[in-house]
Amino acid sequence: MNLSEDIPELTDETLCDRNYDNIVDCIKRLSYTDQEILYLRITLGMRYSEISLALHISNAASRQRFQHAKDSLAKLLEKEGIYNG
Repeated sequence: MNLSEDIPELTDETLCDRNYDNIVDCIKRLSYTDQEILYLRITLGMRYSEISLALHISNAASRQRFQHAKDSLAKLLEKEGIYNG
């Protein structure tokens, strides 16, 4: 899954010259729930309906959790000077 599809403000281009280790560190600082939803959606490419089944939550909750995780990651990346949203 292309990162820019689900996180348009965090496009591949804005992160391509950034330090990969710093980005991974920011992801590791997220809550387990945020890491999990990002992994399922971005790495595994799961649809919201699939995530809702896997996590036993509603489809709306899976969307809300993903949005929260995305926002949390963007804030951390901004704080570290990795991303300027």
